[in-house]
Amino acid sequence: MTRKYTSRNLILLAIITSFCTHIIAQNLPIVLLHGLLADNYAMLPAEQHIKEYMPDVYVKNINLGHVKITSLFNIYDQVEYLKEELQDDENLQNGCIFIAHSQGGLAARYFIQKYNNPHVYVYIAWGTPESGIYGAPYQLDQHFTLLNYMEHYSYTFAYSYLMQHYVSFAGYWKDPLHYQEYLDGNVFLPYINNEIPHPDNDLFKENISNLAAMILVQSTEDEIVVPRASCHFGFYDVGSLTHIIHLEDSQLYQDDLLGLKALAESDRLHLLFAHCSHADLQSDEYNFINNTLPYLTYETP
Repeated sequence: MTRKYTSRNLILLAIITSFCTHIIAQNLPIVLLHGLLADNYAMLPAEQHIKEYMPDVYVKNINLGHVKITSLFNIYDQVEYLKEELQDDENLQNGCIFIAHSQGGLAARYFIQKYNNPHVYVYIAWGTPESGIYGAPYQLDQHFTLLNYMEHYSYTFAYSYLMQHYVSFAGYWKDPLHYQEYLDGNVFLPYINNEIPHPDNDLFKENISNLAAMILVQSTEDEIVVPRASCHFGFYDVGSLTHIIHLEDSQLYQDDLLGLKALAESDRLHLLFAHCSHADLQSDEYNFINNTLPYLTYETP
């Protein structure tokens, strides 16, 4: 049977086609996640940048809890709160992009690896210690030699039950001088980085491998994350506080334990640099325009 189109039909079809194309071409919503000892107010400069360059995009600036002090609590609890916030928002049902600062990146990445509902297409992390931290911020370490002494014995309390279950940063404290104690006692980072065998190994790798893009920003002026290379999944070699093993030379990458090699080989992993303080990553215009904005125009298939 031959279908005849009247001029009215053609006009209606053109309107519908235009409307559907417009819907498909809409950029994804953006979710902002703050770091340690902060709340969503800290991400307001980033929100303002987005609204300046992408005024029609839906932005959700989340508090990972109720007040700033909540960011010091167990990261697993923070992620459960994050999951509820995301799944209750109908604007995110077709997926979103994450922009996270510092510790917020670890919460964001765990959400992606474990739940990924709503689906996260792009993960952007500013100054996130992806491979953990070891040591006090650089300036403190230089001025208080007692801290170096405490760090040497930190494994005796950092991996205790109370610290691991109630203090967020203990979950990504990684002692290269006592690496086995780290693997045995840390209940968060070895798990989400697939450094140990567990039932979710394949799920974590699959969800990371399926990202459209992962953008990791390390600042050359970062005074908080020690070592800075952790923002690119680098870290001290086992038994050393001077030699850094960079991502591409690590077992994590070589054996593709987390899917990072798959991302890199398909040009979906981007290791970028900023040149500002840790706190200024949220407001630095260079960081936003060069390291972030180009990756916010991803459109769903």
